[in-house]
Amino acid sequence: MEVAVLSSGSGGNPVYISDGASSLLIDIGLTTKKMAARFEAIGRRPQDIDAIVLSHEHSDHISGVGPFSRRYKIPVFCSHAVRDTALPRYGEFPDARPFVEGVSFYVGSLRVQPFSVPHDSIDPVCFVVTAGSVSVAVVTDLGSPTHLVRQKLRQCQLIVLEFNHDPDLLRQCTYPWRTKQRILSRYGHLSNETAGEL
Repeated sequence: MEVAVLSSGSGGNPVYISDGASSLLIDIGLTTKKMAARFEAIGRRPQDIDAIVLSHEHSDHISGVGPFSRRYKIPVFCSHAVRDTALPRYGEFPDARPFVEGVSFYVGSLRVQPFSVPHDSIDPVCFVVTAGSVSVAVVTDLGSPTHLVRQKLRQCQLIVLEFNHDPDLLRQCTYPWRTKQRILSRYGHLSNETAGEL
């Protein structure tokens, strides 16, 4: 399995996964031009992507999906809620395929397991992607590590785990208090310490 984190942070969070036969992109918050440059940097081409899989509707995970999927004619997999409420903001999607959390689906030879996570969005999920005997988890925008999250991660040989703050430094920074509360809540984002424990 080949895994490449093409960007991480509030500017965009795409993750590329391929087993050599099939390739997918989890989330796409970057422009098509930036995505093309990221693919070139890893020696891959956007037109080789078999599907885009979306975790939730926040802009750093979804804002680039419209132009990219239309330009390269790539199907988009997402929850029913994301398809019905968020995708229409990004134009037409001739091939949007809804999935149900907890029910696996296939992108070519890749088995994709979406599972529910606590985050302040509509129907948020993270993913375990399996090819043969190898499984990779992509866990971004996780508010708190639930029993289900731990169960899913145990089956994986590789975990892409996003975490992004020290609670004490966050409390002292210049963010508005509402933003701090959101990040610190069990529906926000993992702290460095919590991620280390996980």
